[in-house]
Amino acid sequence: MGGFRLALFVCLALSACVSGESPQEKRAGATGAGLSGSATSAELHEHAIGSVKGKTIAWVPVGLGTPLTEEWTRRIKTGAEWLGMKFVLRDANWDPRREAEAVQSLINEHPDVLVVHNFDVQLLAKLIQQAEQAGIYVIQVNMVSSYKSDAFVGADFIEVGRRVAEDIVEACGGGKASGKIAIVQGDLTSGVSLELMEGANPIFQKHSEIQIVSNQAGNWDRTKAHDLTATVLKQHPDLCATWGFWDHYCDEAYALLSPDFLDHGRAPNGFDLQALRTDLALVTA
Repeated sequence: MGGFRLALFVCLALSACVSGESPQEKRAGATGAGLSGSATSAELHEHAIGSVKGKTIAWVPVGLGTPLTEEWTRRIKTGAEWLGMKFVLRDANWDPRREAEAVQSLINEHPDVLVVHNFDVQLLAKLIQQAEQAGIYVIQVNMVSSYKSDAFVGADFIEVGRRVAEDIVEACGGGKASGKIAIVQGDLTSGVSLELMEGANPIFQKHSEIQIVSNQAGNWDRTKAHDLTATVLKQHPDLCATWGFWDHYCDEAYALLSPDFLDHGRAPNGFDLQALRTDLALVTA
């Protein structure tokens, strides 16, 4: 439902917008001008849907090819079509320069709504501000910029970081184990990484028995995350926990724990059996 909710938010935000208005007038109109407080739900629905029909929504993910970004794209496209909006996609293909160029190009084309997925907190900050000044509604998805736009749709990563840190302390603190942990972040300047650590650090600081023996950037690269973790395991065979900021970092760990591998000695689809055996020997040495 995530893409539908995003599209519905766009629908409400754009209600009563009229072309030719200044950005300030355009935003003022988004409160539902023309409807009285006694309007029925059906009247509000008709007004909102009618206001966005024919509008354009543009979506710029950091890169397609992962289940998350593919599903976001499918949901936003489906929601836009349901609302009668034109959907435009620009795939940055995991290239920050390409994403900035795509956003600049879209600002020049002037869609009604621009939905962006930030590589880091600075890359699109000025462009987002430029888009808003041009009267384009800007929605940020999951990884926030240092410049806060009309809306953010995503997880509360500060709270996620706090909860994960508490789970790690529960498992590794209080003398239960070595207390050693390793962290593989995304990009160190991404909103996700910054907010996860903002939530986690106060918890770790309260527990001196927790030792962060490695805290490095995986840059959303599964191979790099694997290699970083393998190195740490060799250096600290008594490591209690490793925390990866993206589930794809942990794909091989999931494979190692799968019934296919543990019970039948087979590699799950997409994995190399010998590589899994090597990793198992590393973590059980």
